[in-house]
Amino acid sequence: MIHGFRLVFLALIIHLPLHASFKEKWADLKESLEPANIEKRVREKVTSLDIGFGLDLLDVDLFNGVGLAAKYRYEVEPSYREEWYTRVDKWVVNTSIRPGDWLSEFELPIGLTISNGAEMVFVRQFKSQKEALKALPYSPKHLPVSAERALSQLNPGDFAAIPAKMNLLVSANVSAGSGIFNGNLGTHYLLSGEFQIQVFRLRDDRMRVKLIALRKKGQGANASVGMDFKIFGISVVDKQVKKLLDMNLAQFGIQKEEGNLFLLDYIFDLKQDEARKAFDHLLAGTLKFKNAQVLNPFLDGKELHDTVLTDLTMAEALHEEDLEKDVSKRRVDRIFKGQNDFKTQSSRLKLGMSLAKFENKNAYTSNQIAWFGRDGLRQDYLYPVYSHEKKRSFFFGVFKSQQVESYFALFPTDGSGQVQDFSDYGYNYELKDKTLFGYEVTQLREGLNRILPANTPVQYGDWEESSKRENARVKMEIFFHKEAVNHLVGMTEDQLYAKMAEYLRRLPDQRPPHNSESDHTRPFPGRKWSNEKKAALKVVLDKYYDNYWFPMIKMVEKLARILAPTGVENYNKRVEELFELRKNYTYEHLGIGFLISLLPESEISKLMYMAVDWTASGIKPFQLRLGDHKNSLLYEELQMVQNILNDRGVDLSLGDNELPPSDGLVEKRTMIFEELYGEVE
Repeated sequence: MIHGFRLVFLALIIHLPLHASFKEKWADLKESLEPANIEKRVREKVTSLDIGFGLDLLDVDLFNGVGLAAKYRYEVEPSYREEWYTRVDKWVVNTSIRPGDWLSEFELPIGLTISNGAEMVFVRQFKSQKEALKALPYSPKHLPVSAERALSQLNPGDFAAIPAKMNLLVSANVSAGSGIFNGNLGTHYLLSGEFQIQVFRLRDDRMRVKLIALRKKGQGANASVGMDFKIFGISVVDKQVKKLLDMNLAQFGIQKEEGNLFLLDYIFDLKQDEARKAFDHLLAGTLKFKNAQVLNPFLDGKELHDTVLTDLTMAEALHEEDLEKDVSKRRVDRIFKGQNDFKTQSSRLKLGMSLAKFENKNAYTSNQIAWFGRDGLRQDYLYPVYSHEKKRSFFFGVFKSQQVESYFALFPTDGSGQVQDFSDYGYNYELKDKTLFGYEVTQLREGLNRILPANTPVQYGDWEESSKRENARVKMEIFFHKEAVNHLVGMTEDQLYAKMAEYLRRLPDQRPPHNSESDHTRPFPGRKWSNEKKAALKVVLDKYYDNYWFPMIKMVEKLARILAPTGVENYNKRVEELFELRKNYTYEHLGIGFLISLLPESEISKLMYMAVDWTASGIKPFQLRLGDHKNSLLYEELQMVQNILNDRGVDLSLGDNELPPSDGLVEKRTMIFEELYGEVE
């Protein structure tokens, strides 16, 4: 037991950020580790953990005519907003459902192939934990395989995700020029392969449907080190843990992958008969007993016999016919169509024990995006992304956090993938934490203050108090537009040093009182540096620790090279150099704020965009917006693409914007899910 306590203690110390004083860390840690507080905390939070109850269901006749051997699991997790809770019902099918299997519950032959091992997911939102836990489960009979069943089996705000093998029939105008077909263009094409179908019900009998096809191929080497670490008979709040816990202690892998992703996003207005028929053609399937010639990204071209076709052509035709109508009156509205050729290199480190689990993942993905908007016009982009993900879990999930940080850029390209222009350079940060300690709340405010433009008024509201927060979610998005980069081009090293000194002077001190004379003179003797450089070094040594000054020099030198006026048009090279700066210690802590400080305050709204959202249980959210956001719909879909490629799944937390006033729980819950998938009007 002593060893177990030491593990928890060590894990928590590792988890705490280094910038907090040891006194602050110890105060929060000591309070959390008091036996009475541990018991109270576990009692209070046992149902707010990622609860998962598994059950083997052998030969359960969920449908007459098809017996499913299935595993059922349900989970309840906080939605990180206004005390809403997410109920997730998962069904892992242990026998395949084949096209043509007659399901009497559906009153038609199912048109989807659902493979052995496929996981069907149903998601609902509830106002309380109790409601979420006691709600009757959604079973596979709730699959929205037709318009009638979608309306009868899903309530407004409900979400379903179905992995299926599909033969998706599309018209030539959908597929033309998308880069995923070979051979000559015809009138129709068939995409055959693995899809994920996401359906959620909106207000007014509308259904939003996303079709995601992903093909990966790659090579990688993985090595693991096992340790015989087992725990028996642990009692937590009178709940006996008898199951043998035998974790893999460490796993490290490097993986290279490349492939294609095809994404379609529609809204069907099921109040209108034509839209209902189009929905049925898409999800119910049409049985065809004849040969079909296939050109697709998943298989070599070949003949398919007795094939069930899932027909998208009617939905596309209705979308084309209704383009001139107001969005609210369209029978079918295609929100997004896009295709991504990607290459990914990633590394992952896992450390696993029952009391403490760690996971770090670094990934670089180069995405070649073909995007078709509502007007059907194609736009091509290069979208490189560097991401770093950290997961921590301690004491059986009582303390749990996930942090994702990424740098990205967007370049318009020509049809061959050559960069033609520059759109945005950006930074994303997201943190989900079961318990955010008081000193961490302080660090959040200090970190945001370092980034914000000078003289930006901020009202933190409930977040002004540095107290512990439960089920916290922190999100920040920053976009530097092309105009911002153009504004900075031509700045010299001395100009950058002068701006750095000016930027640092307005920040609070990060180090305690010290012998400034020895610190200030130590780096300077024998070096013929400019006055601007010496001034910047003096300020950084005054306010920050010694490990900042040398990386600061390297950061400024690199920025000066990036912003050199020669080759102004070479945005691709400039952004690659900016990506490299993420490895610089000073840039990691001060770089984004410094870049913002270089922009004129009077033009901030035109040059950049910033969105900040902090939420936690029981308090009002904090929200901040600066500037204009261009290509918002495109970025929403691109973020989803990155989540798919990095195995983060679908983000089922609540949306970014404040909910408008609403009468009725159903309408409000539906708005939450609409926010989850972004604005579509």
